[in-house]
Amino acid sequence: MFMVDDFRVSGTITAGLNDVLANKFSMFPNPAINKVTISNTENILVNTVNITDVNGRIVLANNYNGVNAVELNVSDLNTGIYFININASEGSLTKKLMKNEL
Repeated sequence: MFMVDDFRVSGTITAGLNDVLANKFSMFPNPAINKVTISNTENILVNTVNITDVNGRIVLANNYNGVNAVELNVSDLNTGIYFININASEGSLTKKLMKNEL
């Protein structure tokens, strides 16, 4: 017979910086047809926004140099799934975008 006495597991679970930052930003509409708005309510400044396709190729790149909200024209993108990479004053994050046609 084997007994374990005085066994304890401890630790903390913390969300990653990207998860916390991603929750501070909203992106709408998603799925999008023509335009996508990225905004936040905590005055986090957006420096750059890149849109990449599923193969990692940059299909749209914009520099903003510190704005709170961004409106992206996605009308020229083909229907599909894209990733929006946001570089902000508090870090970087990635959001998934679905692009639809009319």
